[in-house]
Order: sequence, then structure tokens, then C-alpha cells
Amino acid sequence: MTDQTYNGWADWTTWNCALWINNDQWLYDIAKECVDYKEFLHEVLYMVGMENDATADGADWGEANLEEMDALIAEIQETPKEWAARTFRSIKLRYNYLKYGNAFH
Repeated sequence: MTDQTYNGWADWTTWNCALWINNDQWLYDIAKECVDYKEFLHEVLYMVGMENDATADGADWGEANLEEMDALIAEIQETPKEWAARTFRSIKLRYNYLKYGNAFH
């Protein structure tokens, strides 16, 4: 069975849309204000009036994997304090697993 993902994303379109959101300050700022990807699309394509419904690389914004893009929007909205707490928990679980063979010590 071959891996059907693209750089860890569902497909090239999803990866490219996420790449643009993460690397374009204007898009990133809009994403920070949205509750999910559908709202982001509405803001970018209709409210702000983006001229094209695709990234500059040709990825159709509407064809991106909705579940993964919702997760991206949620991740962008995460505060530094929440990120630090989540990261610390993850490191602690990995440490306990390596040290004790499970993560529940």
C-alpha cells in the first residue's frame, strides 16, 4: 500500500493551502480571527474580495481537506500558554514512556 499523503497532509491541495496560510501574514491574520476553515474561506473569498479562488500555485481553496484545515485554524488560534502546556504534557508523556515503558508514571 502506498502513502497517499503529501508532506503529511491529505493531498497537495491541502498542503499548499496550509502553506499559504502559514506563510502569508495577511492570510494568517485572517485565520486567527476565524472559528473554522469555512469562515476563513468566506472572509477571504467573499468579504475581503480575494480575486482568485486558488492559491498563487493553483491550489483551489475550496478543495482542501476540511478536517485538516479546521485543525490548522484551531492550531493558529492556540495561545502561547496553551501551546506550552500541550508541549510540556507531550514531552512528559514521551519521557515517562521511554523511562518506564509507559506514560502513566
